[in-house]
Amino acid sequence: MATVRRAVLAGGPHLSIEFPVGPPCSITCGPGCRCGRYRVLAHLRFNPASQTRSLMEIAVLESELLGAVHGTREPYGVHRFATLVKSVRDALPAKGTQAARAQRVRLIADRLFTATLLIGSGFEPGPRGAAYVVRRLLRNVGTELALAGGSLTCLDGLVQVADRSVRTTLGFAPLTDALLAVVRDERERFAHVLARAPILLRSTVTRRQGPTERAHALLRLRNEQGVPLGIAVAWCRENDFALSLRRVALLQETSQRGEGAWGLPGPLTDTRPRPDSDTHSTTPHAISAAGL
Repeated sequence: MATVRRAVLAGGPHLSIEFPVGPPCSITCGPGCRCGRYRVLAHLRFNPASQTRSLMEIAVLESELLGAVHGTREPYGVHRFATLVKSVRDALPAKGTQAARAQRVRLIADRLFTATLLIGSGFEPGPRGAAYVVRRLLRNVGTELALAGGSLTCLDGLVQVADRSVRTTLGFAPLTDALLAVVRDERERFAHVLARAPILLRSTVTRRQGPTERAHALLRLRNEQGVPLGIAVAWCRENDFALSLRRVALLQETSQRGEGAWGLPGPLTDTRPRPDSDTHSTTPHAISAAGL
């Protein structure tokens, strides 16, 4: 089994992954022994000038390399993520196909792991830049929980599991109570968005004629009121409103490139800034970084 050696030296953070290729020279033989038993598969050194980014790169690269060494193409099949993956699986109702459920578990675990690393590096959920990426990651987890029929209240606990079972084992200090309170506050804001979503959708979508205009409506509701596309599309299906998914995808791609308005006359709803809206931060970079 490959062994990870991690250290923060004067020249910056280091990461080495070593693989045993022969018998031990003694009972004290271990990683770093000069007998030649351990072959260095990777030795990475990061510039301390970008400390926050370096710490995240170490965590991500280490997981990818361990996955390759263990002969798995499943990024969360490494033992390190076992507790997190199990907690996510337990938080989801047992419905849908096995493949679809596994895909949702991987997506949620990925978002939680990344969001927890960013929060621990000092990025709190917010409307701009890296803070917006954290907000989108957490709300994406909340959206997946809601679509699967799970409870949004699980979000706080899942973040703590990602912190205790993965992040702290990488050598980071545990998230403080203040940061966990920030996660809870963001979850409560998102819960308010989800509670208003059916009313907003009914008042706007029913006034739009045809699948294309409804696609415009959903994109505007996302940008102006923070209603996730996944929630909006599911609502349209449940209420038998025809919707052009192809048009939704094209409009989303256009908005991410920053190509301006979508050609509908006037706003759908009151567009005054709301504390729980992502209106001010739908930047292509942030959405791309969040993988949404």
